[in-house]
Amino acid sequence: MDQGLTTTRDETTRDVPTPHLRQCTATSKRSGKQCGKYAMKGQRTCMFHGGKTPEALDKAKVMMELAELRVRGLSDEAVNTLERLLRAESESVSLGAAKDLLDRGGLKAKDQIELDTTITVTRPW
Repeated sequence: MDQGLTTTRDETTRDVPTPHLRQCTATSKRSGKQCGKYAMKGQRTCMFHGGKTPEALDKAKVMMELAELRVRGLSDEAVNTLERLLRAESESVSLGAAKDLLDRGGLKAKDQIELDTTITVTRPW
C-alpha cells in the first residue's frame, strides 16, 4: 500500500495534513497551494497577502479588543472556580488552587536567591 493513503471500507482517500490555525488562508494563483506563512494576529492572512493594509490592521485591532473583552468576561467565572477548588476535599487540588491564586496575586515565590558574601583571598607568597 502506498504511504500517505488510508483505506476506509471501499474507498481510498489521501491523508491531507490539517493546516495550523494561524496559517495564512491565501492560495497561490500558479500552484493553487495554500500559503505556508503564519497569519498576522487577529487576521487570516500574512503580511504578503494583505495583512499589512490599513484596513486589515484596523480590523485586526478590533478583533484583538473583542478577544480581550471575552477573556475579561470570563475572569469572574475563573475566580469562582479557583475559590471552589480551594475548598475541595483533595489536598493536592486545594494546594494547586492556592498556589495559582498566590502566583496571580503577585505573591509568587522568588526565582532567584540573593546572597551577600565576601571572598578573601590570601596568597601564600
